[in-house]
Amino acid sequence: MKDKLTKFFKILEIEFQDLEEGLGAYLEAVECRYQKKEITAYVYKENDALLQREINDVRIIKNEVSKLAERDYHDLEEASETVVKVIEQFTGFPKVVHNYMKGKVEKVLEYVSILEDR
Repeated sequence: MKDKLTKFFKILEIEFQDLEEGLGAYLEAVECRYQKKEITAYVYKENDALLQREINDVRIIKNEVSKLAERDYHDLEEASETVVKVIEQFTGFPKVVHNYMKGKVEKVLEYVSILEDR
């Protein structure tokens, strides 16, 4: 079981990093569109502020989850429930950040479960 938990937390860390990088890429695309005059300064500033906040929120949650240790859990379900609770405790964050990150948890849980069933 510890092997499953180790895989769960390592893959989850990668998924959260991927999410952060994806938001960063989207931020770069918005800036590029602004530079090409495809969007107004107002739209650019709104999108920039929103994406910066979402990136920061993902980083905060990612850091909190990284403090969890697989040795503290008996199974994947317990670990994933704890991670979801950590995500949900940040009530000031946009709902979309919660949904993205909870989706990543479900994806990793399913992936690790499938790997171990083989």
